[in-house]
Amino acid sequence: MFWERGMRGDRHLLVFRFGKLSLYSLFSLILSLSVFLSVNPKQTSALAPTSRSIQLSSSAITGSAATTSYNVNFTIPTGSTQTTLRGIVLDFCSNSPIIDDTTCSGTVGTTVPNLGASPSVTTSGVLTGAGWTAGQLNSNRTLTLTNATGVAVTAGSSVVTFVIANVQNPTTLGTFYARVYTYAATAGATGYTVANPDNGAASFDDAGFALATANQITVSAKVQEALTFCVYTSGANCAGASLAGITLGTGGVLLVFNSAYTGSTTAKIGLGSNASGGVIVRAKANATLTSGSFTISSIGNTCTADSTTTSVEQFGIRVSTVGTNQSAASGAYNCSSGQHAFNTTNLTSTYGDEVLRTSAAQDESQSAIEYAAKAATTTEPGIYTSTFTFIATGTY
Repeated sequence: MFWERGMRGDRHLLVFRFGKLSLYSLFSLILSLSVFLSVNPKQTSALAPTSRSIQLSSSAITGSAATTSYNVNFTIPTGSTQTTLRGIVLDFCSNSPIIDDTTCSGTVGTTVPNLGASPSVTTSGVLTGAGWTAGQLNSNRTLTLTNATGVAVTAGSSVVTFVIANVQNPTTLGTFYARVYTYAATAGATGYTVANPDNGAASFDDAGFALATANQITVSAKVQEALTFCVYTSGANCAGASLAGITLGTGGVLLVFNSAYTGSTTAKIGLGSNASGGVIVRAKANATLTSGSFTISSIGNTCTADSTTTSVEQFGIRVSTVGTNQSAASGAYNCSSGQHAFNTTNLTSTYGDEVLRTSAAQDESQSAIEYAAKAATTTEPGIYTSTFTFIATGTY
């Protein structure tokens, strides 16, 4: 075969001329190419594993942190000629998942995952309990799993599952890829190269995966320190509660000659908070009930029984009921029924006297402060009053 080159006008002319020898040479060339193609292709029995996936425990870029797990799953495809599985290769690439691509680029820790020098792999599915050995190639980018004994696999039904723990995700955002190869010989996995995946032994079923890292969304919410606190005389809780002055006695009058406390009346305290250390409620008050220069004496610093003596004046309080998670502050006001106390020194101090507290954070609950007074035969007539201020302090 030869050719001639000529020109006609402004056109180039190529002329091919064939003789007997030239036709024979052309046939020989075609035959040679056919033989070459028949002995050098990727194994024709290779099929793509089905239902394949790589599940990431996190899609975040993790910097130097090796905290992500990769759950790899695939099924030996229907029509596969593979009957025994002894080697697996999982190669990560930044450029392509195509198994016949002879380049697989990527910088470990930047654009492809870092599997570590000693990859930690847990097998399941058809690989369960088979004693597989994990290794790595290409500077921690490529995983190899090998087992000299191997496991029997059935086309179309055998599910291969393994988890790679402590993987460092790529540190750049975007798509990356993986390629999986299966082998009937361990040498296929250990001898794997990107340029020739069949370098150690022929692979059977191969396929690719696409994966990606993505930005994380940070959701924030503010939780403020909270304190619900109220003092009231009517209502079920702080919402809608109302306060009226407390009048002691029968019809607002202390009966001088009655031998018992008369007209004990309660005020309610609503208390709730998210304070982990609880809330303390303190009370401040006048030293006693007063009417001008006249007084009704306070009962004392400890719980004291109500007097039945007509010559004794008394004025005091007690924590009469305690709500959920609440307790009386001390024995000073945690008195039994028919007993009261009044610590004159503490109740008149700058910050008052502790009357109750919560032990921890809690929803609103109610406690009651009971007031009681008794006049003596020597008590001067008049309108006697005392003002109480309650202060709540949360410990956060």
